[in-house]
Amino acid sequence: MIPESAVDAHGIKPAQESRNYGVDAVRIIAVLAVIFIHAPIVDGPSYWVNTFSRWAVPFFFVAAGYFAAGKSRSTISEIRRVMIRLGIPYVFWVCIYLIFLTSDFSSMSIRDIGRVILFGGPAIHLWFVPSLGMCLILLRVTQRWPVTATLILALILYGIGLLMGAYIPEGYAPMMNSRNGPFFGFLLVFIGYRYQSSHHFGGTAALVGLSGSMVAYLFEVHILHNNHIDQLITTPAMGLFVFAASLRIPDYWARMFSKLGKYSFGMYLVHLGILTVLTIYFKPDHFYQIFLIAVVTLIASLISVSILWAIKPLQFLVR
Repeated sequence: MIPESAVDAHGIKPAQESRNYGVDAVRIIAVLAVIFIHAPIVDGPSYWVNTFSRWAVPFFFVAAGYFAAGKSRSTISEIRRVMIRLGIPYVFWVCIYLIFLTSDFSSMSIRDIGRVILFGGPAIHLWFVPSLGMCLILLRVTQRWPVTATLILALILYGIGLLMGAYIPEGYAPMMNSRNGPFFGFLLVFIGYRYQSSHHFGGTAALVGLSGSMVAYLFEVHILHNNHIDQLITTPAMGLFVFAASLRIPDYWARMFSKLGKYSFGMYLVHLGILTVLTIYFKPDHFYQIFLIAVVTLIASLISVSILWAIKPLQFLVR
């Protein structure tokens, strides 16, 4: 989740040399979008904002794949890196949320403990961390495969995810949430990985693609009329074009917010606790209240993570 990028022939900054301000700036907007996703749906406007915010997590997956393409690592070194950079903060925050959100530990079975370890337990947002780790490791496992073979694997995994979620056959119960594991993220990570070395979309093409993919996504949501809106057929296109558009944001527009980009992972980790407290205390029932709570959550998350960043022995918990 840490972009680095100088300008190439396409006007895009290669991932390995310096930061890309546009991507860093969009990271902060994406965190706000995630907060809206996790905020209560209390009326029509809050529902539509929740739905329109579903680009955020696909963007994070695509960005992770894009910047992974600038690194050369073995599978073993990737596993070690994932365990340290993602595993340690994940375990810490799972424990914090488990203490914070669970009132009766005595009722937890061994299966429940296993699900907590794998999927974050009561912290509904932490699924992203082990999923991203699995996808990055799988990317290294397949990095010497033919592109077509990896794409087929990614499409199969995504198809299984669709059949466990939005397109589950009537009468069947899924074994697990389709967003977990590599089913949601690997295709998105692979798209980002391949996009780094491809001919990038121009600014106009990125905006047209973004608009078209968002319209297609909303059309698909409207057809389904159910609560499965995390992983749809149109989600990968939406994630790609949001990321492609972020690469085209002029530096002089994005520079002000880009400095906050390094805090985005930590803000993602801590925001749910702050949001939960504010929601319980204020009991919002109109969108303007949801909006204010989301903004306060964003600011409070930024302050909290900034404090942890300032304490070097604790930086590993949020970076």
